[in-house]
Amino acid sequence: MVFYSINEVLEMAIQIEENGYQFYFQSKELTKKENLKEIFEFLANEELRHMKTFKEIKEKLSSTPSQLPYNWEEVKQYLKAITDSRFFSGKDNILNFLKEAKDEK
Repeated sequence: MVFYSINEVLEMAIQIEENGYQFYFQSKELTKKENLKEIFEFLANEELRHMKTFKEIKEKLSSTPSQLPYNWEEVKQYLKAITDSRFFSGKDNILNFLKEAKDEK
């Protein structure tokens, strides 16, 4: 079993959120439909918000390493879900499929 420090887990979470942001930003740029552009922009902004939250948690732990965030159990569950996902990473990531997608006419 592999164990990661809280700092390593937060770094992974920040990177996954960055990957998600890049995906939604690129998706917005690639689509021609305004309603999809709006959705992708909203999702990209959500990823930025998540990234900010993880960075704030990391900063708090850096300044007071003995204290965990108030809702750490919730954070742990969220981190597990996103780090278990291969949606934005790996050879079968969604960006590869997006590049081949075509708009319906």
